[in-house]
Amino acid sequence: MQLEGDFQIRSHSNYSTQVTAFEEVMESFAEHASENSILVFKQHPLEPDFMGWRGVVARLSREIGIEERVVFLREGSIATLLDSALGVVTINSTVGLEAVRSGKKVKALGKAVYDVPGIVFDGTLDDFWRAEFSPAPEDVQSFLKILVAMTQVRGNWFNSEGLAMAIEGTVERLHHGTVGKIDSMISPSESKLAEVASS
Repeated sequence: MQLEGDFQIRSHSNYSTQVTAFEEVMESFAEHASENSILVFKQHPLEPDFMGWRGVVARLSREIGIEERVVFLREGSIATLLDSALGVVTINSTVGLEAVRSGKKVKALGKAVYDVPGIVFDGTLDDFWRAEFSPAPEDVQSFLKILVAMTQVRGNWFNSEGLAMAIEGTVERLHHGTVGKIDSMISPSESKLAEVASS
């Protein structure tokens, strides 16, 4: 799950609310997933939960007739969940990228930066549940290299050392005009992947 009202949902998806996405996913899961599979909803760790998501998910699963096959988690480790997951459906959360890195099948319902053929499942949601697919490791590594080269700087917001590192890296990129530029370390084939990813 993402934060309700997240910019990624409002501007980078066709959903006005996650509830619509939940309905779409549950209905598809009910119709097309194997009967012994379980659908897990994991709440965003920063979600204030004004919507009462556990109740929303329970109501929808009951209405669709799959309440015994749906689990809602308020807390929990994404890494642990990914270890036993067959796949991940997301609008465009960074969990999707983490799942891809773990070799999992991912279906992105929004306009995710990692929604690139060969990296995520590009068939329909209905086909996703039973399709045999895993991201090509070489494509994933190339994509991550491109993502880092074009958009990332080292650092974080949570301590002074990390913040200083982030500011220095950002200023360097702005000063040298390398924001969004293909790094010289990227091969020609990776450059083509970068064009697909940014289109």
